[in-house]
Amino acid sequence: TIPEVREGEGVYRHLIDNSEYSILAHPNWSILDINEVPLLKEMHALEVYNTGCEMDICKGYSEYFWNAALEKGIKIFAVATDDAHEGNEDYCKAFVMVKAKDKTEGSIMRALKAGDFYSSNGPLFENITLENGAITVKSAMSCREIRFIGKGRAGKQEAAKDDKGITEAVYAP
Repeated sequence: TIPEVREGEGVYRHLIDNSEYSILAHPNWSILDINEVPLLKEMHALEVYNTGCEMDICKGYSEYFWNAALEKGIKIFAVATDDAHEGNEDYCKAFVMVKAKDKTEGSIMRALKAGDFYSSNGPLFENITLENGAITVKSAMSCREIRFIGKGRAGKQEAAKDDKGITEAVYAP
């Protein structure tokens, strides 16, 4: 059943209580109040990019909402999706790549809950590793930039210096 309350804590509670995997979709497009960030603490993921919202009204990026949650100590994963409803070419532009044991629903859900995935609205990554405190990202295709977002003022952007792009970046927080 759809809850009577359609905003605020009631909506979050309904999503959490009635979903195996709860994702807060397109917070920027929905014009959510940044003060609602603490309500994310029990959710699994936040949609930080939505192709349809970006193409329709230029509000597809929601990184600020994710960053606000992380700054408050709320560990929540990020996803990117197309949200294709209208058939207006807003498909096959964003995705979640899951590192699952096999292609069964159970294996995919375990990987999502464990955070064994990445989201992208561009490149496919060959590998993402964490060794000796350093994160290494290797892309299967050249990228304009690879960004690492950390807590506080931590973070790094590795950008291409020419038209060839980059395929690898390393960040040691």
